[in-house]
Amino acid sequence: MMMDSGIVVAEGATSDKSFIPFVCKRWVPQPRSGSSLYACIYEADGTRNAPFLIDEKASKNLPNDGKVMFYHVSVTPHPISLPFAKLLKDEDGNEWDCHVNGTLSIIDQCQFLSSYAIHVACPGIPLSAAMVESWIANTVGQLARKSLSGDKHYSRKDLLRQDTVSAKWWRAQFPGWLKAYGIEVQVADASYESADAKMAEAEEAKQRDLERIARTKQLEREAELREAAARMAYEKRKSEIEQFETDRKHQLELLEMRYQKERLEESLKVETARRESEKAVADAERALARDEQSAKRAEDRERDAECRHETVLRELTEMREMLMRLPGDLLAQLASRKPDIAHKAAERLVSPEFDVSPTALASLGYRVDRQSLIRFLHEKEASDGNVITLEKSELVSRTIERPGTRDICTLMTLPVRSALQVTLATSRPGFVTLLNIGTSGTLYVHVPNAYVSVAASCVESGQAYTVPGPQLLPCDRLRQYGLNYVEAGPSGWEHLVAIVSDTPFVSTEWLARARVRSPFITLSPAEISDLCDALAACDPKTWSAGVLSFLVE
Repeated sequence: MMMDSGIVVAEGATSDKSFIPFVCKRWVPQPRSGSSLYACIYEADGTRNAPFLIDEKASKNLPNDGKVMFYHVSVTPHPISLPFAKLLKDEDGNEWDCHVNGTLSIIDQCQFLSSYAIHVACPGIPLSAAMVESWIANTVGQLARKSLSGDKHYSRKDLLRQDTVSAKWWRAQFPGWLKAYGIEVQVADASYESADAKMAEAEEAKQRDLERIARTKQLEREAELREAAARMAYEKRKSEIEQFETDRKHQLELLEMRYQKERLEESLKVETARRESEKAVADAERALARDEQSAKRAEDRERDAECRHETVLRELTEMREMLMRLPGDLLAQLASRKPDIAHKAAERLVSPEFDVSPTALASLGYRVDRQSLIRFLHEKEASDGNVITLEKSELVSRTIERPGTRDICTLMTLPVRSALQVTLATSRPGFVTLLNIGTSGTLYVHVPNAYVSVAASCVESGQAYTVPGPQLLPCDRLRQYGLNYVEAGPSGWEHLVAIVSDTPFVSTEWLARARVRSPFITLSPAEISDLCDALAACDPKTWSAGVLSFLVE
């Protein structure tokens, strides 16, 4: 739902640990998973109204003038660790620090916003868990010191054993201290530390240890014997578990292979039955044909059906032969429920090592959307006659023998931690989009980025550009924020894609997520699908592509 220009959504970075992240859009954002959406209206004179929960009714009644800040407020508990320096003294005058660990929950989001968060969070700076921890520690620390002050001195031994001012005491105090802010802390434990007390305790322990040296050595010898026995038992059990794991993997491989074989056999049976049915219908049509033209149409349909039948049989046969030569472990990994494992298996199968078509894997029911995208872009690059080239000097060629054959193929490899700099040359001008499909399958947009807008990401015909470089990814901006443009790994296949088009493919809405300390945006599966649809629907004459694929080792 688009809103009038009077509605402004605060801009800022997002973080999984943020209590109040902001989203920069020109419409009312959807509440994020695990959070509620609140709004606060600022009048023209600068006064601020009380925040309120955004629902369908509230979003329709937002004013057309003034400024509206939207806040995603976490509704999930967050782990919290509160440090209190020099909280109390022991009987020897040693000062003790305290650490309280637990879980923080926002029980009254509106009150939390009004009393604290709305005064601290601002555009570009979400209210993080660390900020809330610091604020609570400062606020509660003063109250705790006041409650624990007086003539009472605590025993150093009790404090070392964590028996004094226990977690139960903190649980009783926190509700009264934090209720006014709409938050609740469930205390799990409270621990106390003192460097001076530890030194004194260590000295006493040293004297006690001198008296127990003989017994300690005996205990050490006994412990060594027990450790040796435990190690033997561990190695035996480990071997049993590893054997079971090997059997389990083998069973998964057999299961996947058997399933695919049965699936192909069933497809052959279905196709045969369908063809027999089509033949029967064609015979009936020819028998009932009342004139020569009707009979000819029936014969034409019969020939088309026979051609389609032969094509399907050929494809099923090729798929069955392909299935027989693929390693069972890769098929099992390809069917894994873990996306990163499935992606790496798919990347290896479509690589020059096996050279399996993504279409063939997709027809077997495996998800290979990123591999299909790369194959489509490779084909586009070839049909354009290499209008765009991507070159990288650090790549090292390596020849391998394809499994199960005597064919030799060449792989381009790049060591982990190598510079990722690439040179882009194009014979056509336009807007450039530089994509990176990492070894984990994540798709990043490197150009445009937080430093170079969509409108500025243009290249001229006949020129070469480096990335990073002054035009597309300024090196000085990366250094300014301590960023390195290197291959971080892990191992696997990686792809760099350059697209030069008459109109941009990256929307300003996507680019709004980029930040100076995290200049690249990551596309979600839905956004990748939208990009693929846009490429497929666009006139091929209006864009060109260049692809550089290499193996990270």
